[in-house]
Amino acid sequence: MKSKILALSKNEEFKRLLKKKKVSNKYVTIFYGNLDDKKLNISFVTKKKIGNDEKRNKIKKRLRNIINDAVKKISMKFNY
Repeated sequence: MKSKILALSKNEEFKRLLKKKKVSNKYVTIFYGNLDDKKLNISFVTKKKIGNDEKRNKIKKRLRNIINDAVKKISMKFNY
């Protein structure tokens, strides 16, 4: 499966995704859900408790890579 996480292109898409499902802890919040199409959209938001913006962006990149690798290796059905 050649899927890849694509960045949300519009601010409205992100706002609609914020109203969908979420999972959070004291460091990161993950928003996920289906928008217009049948593809799963995921957004990672890190808290400022982690450190400066370089550290937060590095963590978000690592999370995206983990999800990309999981989607490539596992045939996932996103009907959650």
